[in-house]
Amino acid sequence: MKKKIISSGIGIILLTWVVDVNAEYTGPVYTSSDISTVEVVKTMKDDVPVVLRGRVIGQLRDEHYLFHDSSGEIDIEIDRHVWLNVDDVDQDTFVTIYGEVEREKGSVSVEVYRIEVNASGKAGGSQ
Repeated sequence: MKKKIISSGIGIILLTWVVDVNAEYTGPVYTSSDISTVEVVKTMKDDVPVVLRGRVIGQLRDEHYLFHDSSGEIDIEIDRHVWLNVDDVDQDTFVTIYGEVEREKGSVSVEVYRIEVNASGKAGGSQ
């Protein structure tokens, strides 16, 4: 009888452990090697997913902005709904943008589907 109780107890513990192990983050994982530069993005094909780090340095028109990193500048399109739940961003705020390359009529831009304010916050003049 003791063996059955001990076996049942061990089985419950193992089952709980297996359930806990299977509960983990399942979304996309980005490493620093996934982060591109403006210079590289300008050579990519249409619809390629990209991640960029830098600053939004100005608004060009409606939903179009100028993005800057250490390699250059590029037009990015950020729909209004993407800005929801994003802290205030100005030309000195470092951000990470997630989007895809848009090639149209000889120009290259990035359609942004997510923007995050980096923990480092404001620029210190390095980019």
